[in-house]
Amino acid sequence: MNRTRWLALAAGALLLLVAGRMVLRYLDYEASEADRAAPRRT
Repeated sequence: MNRTRWLALAAGALLLLVAGRMVLRYLDYEASEADRAAPRRT
């Protein structure tokens, strides 16, 4: 593969990693927000 394809592959992989990390952080935030909003029964 030439240099352009390697750069495109690396950029695509980096984009997938960053997007996945953002989705996981969003879901974690939503879960913790729902936990705080729910009344606690003890």
